[in-house]
Amino acid sequence: MVRRAYSGFLSALFVLFLLTPVLVMLAGSTREISSTEKRTLASMPEFVCSVSYFTHFPQEFERYFKDRFGLRDQLITLYNALFVTLFHDSPRRDVILGQDGWLFLRTDHVLEDFMGLRRKTQEGLAVIANTLENRQGWLAGQGIRYLFVPIPNKIQVYPEKLPTRIQMAGGEQVYSQITGYLSRHAPDVPLVHLLPVFLREKKNHQIYYKSDTHWNELGAYIAYSQIIAHLSQWFPELKPIPQSAMRRGTRIHQGDLAEILHLEKLRLEEAPSLHIDDMCGKGEYSRVDDAFQQNIPQQKFSKGEIDLGGCPERKLRAVIIHDSFGNALRNLLSQHFREAFFVTHAYFEDMKLLIEREKPDVVIDMRVARYLNVALSPHIEIDNQMARKGFEEASAAVLAVTPAISRGQSLRIVNAEVSQSGGAFVLAADNRDPQLIFTLPGVEVKGTFIAHVSLHSPVRSLLQLFFKSAPGQEFSEKRSVKIRIAKGDNELYCKIPSRTLCDEIRLDPGAEKGTYVLKSFELRQSIRSASYGAVKKDKSHP
Repeated sequence: MVRRAYSGFLSALFVLFLLTPVLVMLAGSTREISSTEKRTLASMPEFVCSVSYFTHFPQEFERYFKDRFGLRDQLITLYNALFVTLFHDSPRRDVILGQDGWLFLRTDHVLEDFMGLRRKTQEGLAVIANTLENRQGWLAGQGIRYLFVPIPNKIQVYPEKLPTRIQMAGGEQVYSQITGYLSRHAPDVPLVHLLPVFLREKKNHQIYYKSDTHWNELGAYIAYSQIIAHLSQWFPELKPIPQSAMRRGTRIHQGDLAEILHLEKLRLEEAPSLHIDDMCGKGEYSRVDDAFQQNIPQQKFSKGEIDLGGCPERKLRAVIIHDSFGNALRNLLSQHFREAFFVTHAYFEDMKLLIEREKPDVVIDMRVARYLNVALSPHIEIDNQMARKGFEEASAAVLAVTPAISRGQSLRIVNAEVSQSGGAFVLAADNRDPQLIFTLPGVEVKGTFIAHVSLHSPVRSLLQLFFKSAPGQEFSEKRSVKIRIAKGDNELYCKIPSRTLCDEIRLDPGAEKGTYVLKSFELRQSIRSASYGAVKKDKSHP
């Protein structure tokens, strides 16, 4: 009798164990957002009497059941903790389990970048340098300073904490490629190079969180000090707040990488904290109405999130464009500006109208290395404006093509019939790839080159300019510049991303069939104007 009762108790306990997740699920949960996965949980599919409903119901219910399964988070935490303990590896592909409890992000091509698998071509680096020079020049024309602050990935600062097999596969990363190219070919671009500073400071302090992708408050303070030190060259009244004037302590931090592993409660870490006791503005921010921001094709986002802070006692104004790394800098930077517009979820080109409206004294452009490829994409309107300025200041024409002066020049025509009318070339394209190929004078020409094209197009299309940077090269998409063209008349200017031109240059006036009218095509060798990166004196700068 006792044995039977004992067996019945065990059976009931086993059944209860199996039913517990279902009972918890049926009890319901008000949670709609996963705190660890940062996404909306699937909802129970609503009943609709239709064939489509019964077709899709199994898949939708399965998603709902997986997301709402009782004790789901607890079971995942238990599984991941056992996996890490037993196998000393990460159960998730987007997180790398490093040495001494360090975690690293694997997604956003961070690992491939660390291994040197995302190397950029010289032409690609030249495009980036040109983009930054154009931002600087466009702002300088309005009396605004520009400061570019690329932020190293955590994996680049602490490579020794990676698994040995990954350490051995390290290569040159995009951050180093860009900063190295800028130092050699665009030294006038104002740049805060944080990596050497971080590699020096990490010997004495931990400056990134172990369980998070971001720098800790001490790392943020080091970056802030470097930014203010650079700004003080333009604005001597700016001095970093010394750590002696701040209250130092520690706090418990819950890292985003630990959250991805559902181990945030098991991997809490003690981290340094810095607090400004006498904080001007009390660290309060107001959301700026962004209705003025237009949704234009060049934008990555139609609107950014713009928060306004600052210290009424100051004089300067700033627009600070940043990602999540910049959040830890807000209270520090806001102490130095009367108005500081902190912009997130947007890139430089998205904030063109904000900058034109507010006319700040400085624009600080901060972006972590894993997002640089997108953050440094060209802006068509700014690039065209600055290319036109460079063209007008250019010293000499390398190639000038009009019907009146084209005789005797070597010209090949592909996929088009060409005639002359009214002082212009008329190109009747019989397919979507008309080409004009010009031979350049001399074997090799060095310098900075800007092209001007005056063109009438039958449709909206894409003009493409191909070039060769070494003798004997073939034309390639990697060595080309693309420009959107409108239907009708176009006056286009573009800077060629190469310091050397050889042999030939090819102009594809459009990518559609039709009749194009090329009024002129000129290539000039540019000189760098003394005013190109200098701020106009229409604002009161120190």
